[in-house]
Amino acid sequence: MWSPCQTHKLSIGGANEEVAEGLARWVQRCPQLAGSFRTLYQRYGTDANTICAEAVKTCPGEHPDSKAELICAEIQYICHNEMVCTLEDLVERRAGFPHWNNETRLERLRYGAHVIRNELDMSVEEFEGQYRNYREYLKRSHTLPEQAKCHIYSVISS
Repeated sequence: MWSPCQTHKLSIGGANEEVAEGLARWVQRCPQLAGSFRTLYQRYGTDANTICAEAVKTCPGEHPDSKAELICAEIQYICHNEMVCTLEDLVERRAGFPHWNNETRLERLRYGAHVIRNELDMSVEEFEGQYRNYREYLKRSHTLPEQAKCHIYSVISS
């Protein structure tokens, strides 16, 4: 007889105690990013420590969005560890981007453009070409046709 699945109770990349301690250290160090740290620890377990350390080390405060350094550090980690090949692969399958709307996905790619180009050995032209292709892919695959939008709004309104 098989026992019931328990993986939902197990921590990825370390014991629950190690994950909790790592998260607590980063939240204490930088409380304004507590939500982002929590997401990283849920996603990567104790490996999130590497991402957080890189984010704090690499030019903190240079970007108007305080989460930009975390995004760049996560992208760098993913490119090093997940064998990413394209922007679409990075955004759709590797990073935590799928829960973001289209505009936020594209914005996050812009934040990490220099890291992505460096990690994937892309020229500016290659990056821009893949960025344009990904933007078109989002328009085709992640938006509702206008008729469907109108129908949804009329159903909600009534």
